[in-house]
Amino acid sequence: MKSKKLFYIGCIITALNLLAVINGMYFFFGMVGFSFVEWFFFNICAPSTIIFITGFVLRKIWLMSAAVPLMLFYGVGGLFIFGWSGTALFSQVGHLLMSAAIIFTGVVIWSDRERLRAGLAGLVAGVLLFMLVFPFQQSFVTNRMDLVKKLQDPAFEEFIKNQGD
Repeated sequence: MKSKKLFYIGCIITALNLLAVINGMYFFFGMVGFSFVEWFFFNICAPSTIIFITGFVLRKIWLMSAAVPLMLFYGVGGLFIFGWSGTALFSQVGHLLMSAAIIFTGVVIWSDRERLRAGLAGLVAGVLLFMLVFPFQQSFVTNRMDLVKKLQDPAFEEFIKNQGD
């Protein structure tokens, strides 16, 4: 990154996203008792964010960009699916932080035109990854109402119930 200011902003966004991932892992593994596979499919935001974090730490714009399609769908989309009360507020903070990571990635690509090609390649890779993961993730979540109920988010539960209609 050409600008130190932009780098420091990225450090803050990355650190906050890392804290959100750790908080989500604590909730899913510690409080709710999900297995790794259950966590992966129910908290797909965390693996998506981990891709972004890894890209930022390694300073690989293509890897940061590869996370964008996943974070866009699951992170920004989550703002409209999950409730805004109770434990869902923690999820919503994570979704907002993912949105900030998407904007940050766009600014980095735009501010350093030399990285545009790598950023676009990452976006294509991210879309392909999304196309691979999405059907399995959706099938897993919609077929596990017992786990949906454990999350205790009425808005999310209602959304999943309506998927079958």
